[in-house]
Amino acid sequence: MVNGKTNLTQNQLEEAGITLCARHTAKEETYQGEAACSKPEDVFPDGELPDIMVGDSQALLLVRCPTASYSNGKDMQRVLCTKDYSSDEENNGSSFSVGFDDKEELNIRFDDASQSANCETP
Repeated sequence: MVNGKTNLTQNQLEEAGITLCARHTAKEETYQGEAACSKPEDVFPDGELPDIMVGDSQALLLVRCPTASYSNGKDMQRVLCTKDYSSDEENNGSSFSVGFDDKEELNIRFDDASQSANCETP
């Protein structure tokens, strides 16, 4: 979300200064430049963001907004890929259940939220 707007094109995001970058916390060479970040393809060479539960948790994909007004004062949000598991009535109201007939749903998360923070640009 940029200035309260969603569904922006890649060109519109780039014009607003919103970029993706990546770093690997165990690989100093991925901390490049002023933002201490690399190109996403340097950290994710196959072009895929793995499920956080089975992938390398030290590999970070970040959305960078240089003028963001995040509550923690930082200009980056981590992008996560997670699979939420559910089975209709079988989980007795719990939000997590794994079993043979379960349905798996892929979700993109931003830090701990289902939506990205609003990136406020001039």
